Amino acid sequence: MKLAILGKGGSGKSTISWILASYFARTKKTLAIDEDFNMDLIDHFGYEPRDFDTIADNHILFRETFEMEKSEKWFDLLKKKLPEYEIDSKVFKELSLSVNSNL
Repeated sequence: MKLAILGKGGSGKSTISWILASYFARTKKTLAIDEDFNMDLIDHFGYEPRDFDTIADNHILFRETFEMEKSEKWFDLLKKKLPEYEIDSKVFKELSLSVNSNL
């Protein structure tokens, strides 16, 4: 199942995402991705955002993961077919953290 939570600022996206991720993580492997600059989802799970690197903090790993040349601009990603990964892949294990133990 893939689920996206969308809405305008202050509408509760991070809160509902946290509730749903917590619920699904009880019985299924769950990947929650926070695209919010404020990183509220990490905060909901009881972590401090400043304690974690983000993809934006690790340009080299990001470029390697998405097969980007140094000369390519971030906008060039829109023109590429990006690789797809299974949730159990090495990529997700390296770029994710376990939140289930904190629930």
